[in-house]
Amino acid sequence: MNVRSKLAIGSGLGLLALLGVFYIGGRIVVLQSLKHASRSLTAALPEVRRAIDHERRQLEFLAVAAAGAAVPGDGFNPAPVGGSGTASAWDAAGLDRLGIDLLAVADAAGTVLQTQSRASADAGGVGHQMLAQALAPHLHPDSRLVAEMIASGRAASGLLELPAGPMLVAAAQVAARGDRRPEASAAGVVLVGRAIENVNLLRRLTLGLPAQTLLVRNGRSGPGAAADERPGIIIGETILFDAPALWRMHEPLRVRLPLRDLYGHHVVSLMLSLPHSFKGLADLALTWLTLFVACVGATFIIPLFLLQGRAVLNPLSRLARDVQTLGHGVPNGRRLAWTRHDEFGVVARTIDELLESIDREHAALTASNENIRALLAATPDLIFVMDRDGLVVEIANQQTGRMGRIFGSIATGRNVRQMHDIPAPVIAKFVERIGAALDTDRIQIFEYDFHQPGGAVCWMEIRMVRLSDKHVLALIRDMTERRHAQHERARIEEKMAQMQRTE
Repeated sequence: MNVRSKLAIGSGLGLLALLGVFYIGGRIVVLQSLKHASRSLTAALPEVRRAIDHERRQLEFLAVAAAGAAVPGDGFNPAPVGGSGTASAWDAAGLDRLGIDLLAVADAAGTVLQTQSRASADAGGVGHQMLAQALAPHLHPDSRLVAEMIASGRAASGLLELPAGPMLVAAAQVAARGDRRPEASAAGVVLVGRAIENVNLLRRLTLGLPAQTLLVRNGRSGPGAAADERPGIIIGETILFDAPALWRMHEPLRVRLPLRDLYGHHVVSLMLSLPHSFKGLADLALTWLTLFVACVGATFIIPLFLLQGRAVLNPLSRLARDVQTLGHGVPNGRRLAWTRHDEFGVVARTIDELLESIDREHAALTASNENIRALLAATPDLIFVMDRDGLVVEIANQQTGRMGRIFGSIATGRNVRQMHDIPAPVIAKFVERIGAALDTDRIQIFEYDFHQPGGAVCWMEIRMVRLSDKHVLALIRDMTERRHAQHERARIEEKMAQMQRTE
């Protein structure tokens, strides 16, 4: 794989890493969109709180007015339904005129005496009994609503979960006959309420919120249940996001604003539909990613690729071509001769210096080889190289005459065991001395007399020296003339000795 391919693969991997970074950026865009929606809702929460406070003050005013209009009898025993008294004076039409959905009267002990509810068709029948049982814990003197009313000396209000649904209620105490002092003991309690599901009330509460706002009941209430918010706060700081199912990602995101009752329980929520969906946010993130990738590719990756191609890849390709044109073997004066002053110029000059050194060493080696060839040509000895098995690897010089006649069968690539013109004892000594030279790393010397046809005898001296771990250098020298001279000298010396004895 060439450098250009590696660079292309590296750029591709870098682009994938860049896409991963952009994906994270897209997620950040989505989260920022959700945070923006959350901040918008957080900014709208004070408006909702003010609307609820306005409703509570209005209900407290109506409760005080209803308590002032009550006509308690002895011990505050109002007449039954249909007779005289507060509850009987206000029928369903009266509730409509006042814009309330509930009116209840209880005595000082918290016993519910009369009720009037828009959701109950028979105030004195089964509906009255169910409503009275539901209101009794909240109108008891020890209840939070009545205790707050008595402690503050004025009307108290809050959110209650009743059988008819969640209601904003307000309670005011009814003073004894003729006693209008604030510190006077209460003869009873009047409670008025307005259902959260009331269309007009819901419209007023959601005036500053998105148009698509629903009411969702949570179903948890009661004085004994565990509270998840400080009691008395109807809307806290919590905002709940509803994640849609996987197959409903195109639907708008929904947010819950929890409404809590007097005891801090989450009983109902305002469900808001945001102008976003997960699919829309994903499309927004993908659009942002595509635009960003295109911008980065146009302004960064493409110019960078062109620049590195001009500054790195093109000189590198040219350097590779120039080096390949040098070919194999000895340079023989061929040089790159680059004049660049960058890193490629340094590499080219270094290569030229190496080529110059190779030329010098080659010239010196050639001269040395010529001297060795002349020396080998002048020597009368036969020199060749064998391995441990007796295979002739190289012959340094070829000999003629008597040496050529005796050892003429020695040739490169032949084994001494296959040379039948050499006596078997000589071959055995060859193989034995080859092993000794390789194993002991000592020079092996032995002589042997060769009987030629016609009765002539030739004496040869054979020397072997270890050349490498697997090869030995063999030198065969003709000792015939020396032996003849030695025999002739011995004969002359013996003849002179005989002559001296005869004298």
